[in-house]
Amino acid sequence: MIRLMLVFAPAACVLAGIGVSEIITRLTDSIRQAFSELLSSEVAQEQIEKDDGVEDDKQKLERNTDSKKKSQIKPKKTSKPASGVPKVVTRHPLISSVAMICLIMFILSKYVFHSTWIAAEAYSSPSIILASRGRQGQKILIDDYREMYDWIRQNTDPSAKIMSWWDYGYQITGMANRTVLVDNNTWNNTHIATVGKAFASPEKDAYKIAKSLDADYVLVLFGGMSYYSGDDISKFIWIIRIASGVYPEVQEQAFYNQGNYRIDDQATDTMKNSLMF
Repeated sequence: MIRLMLVFAPAACVLAGIGVSEIITRLTDSIRQAFSELLSSEVAQEQIEKDDGVEDDKQKLERNTDSKKKSQIKPKKTSKPASGVPKVVTRHPLISSVAMICLIMFILSKYVFHSTWIAAEAYSSPSIILASRGRQGQKILIDDYREMYDWIRQNTDPSAKIMSWWDYGYQITGMANRTVLVDNNTWNNTHIATVGKAFASPEKDAYKIAKSLDADYVLVLFGGMSYYSGDDISKFIWIIRIASGVYPEVQEQAFYNQGNYRIDDQATDTMKNSLMF
């Protein structure tokens, strides 16, 4: 779902921008038309008053006669109510157009501040360093990932190959500078399922699979001591499902105890004998 959002987000932003631009364009056209017609009526009124000062009585009489004839013809876009002020007929009412533009600008400005705050929260704490809050509100940093990759880089051979779940592939490659069997480019589902089968198999069978993949090390993330719930044992059920989709001998139900996924002393023998456990 996150990947779909990243793919369609630019298109959604462009479409939203086109829609907002069209709305603002129509509203500004309405405001421009209203002011233009209002200004034209004022200029015409001033011209009539100026002409009245230089015309003689006969010309005034003729002009009044002509104006009476013209007044019998109803204008298409303007009408003159009893008050004598011309009524401007616009595409949208002037007050409504101004109010709508002010509302749109307010919403867009609030969205800019909201997006800036979200971006600051998302990128100020990189995913490799986990941040949380304690009961007293103090900030707690979990730096285990960075320390783990630094240990791998300092204590393994540069040509070593590491078998881990694909979640850590890019980070191991970038920060530990080591080769991984699977990474976040998940297009090869069979290869990922093979690694999942190794984690779900007993140690002897998993050793054979790891050697066939030319792996030198196996990396498993366990967060029990630090109360980290996003470790490999927590997501192990999804690893099993991916492996069972390619290898039918990996049975998901064999890892359930009476319909429950258990990793304590009530775990099944299949779970206890797996490489992951």
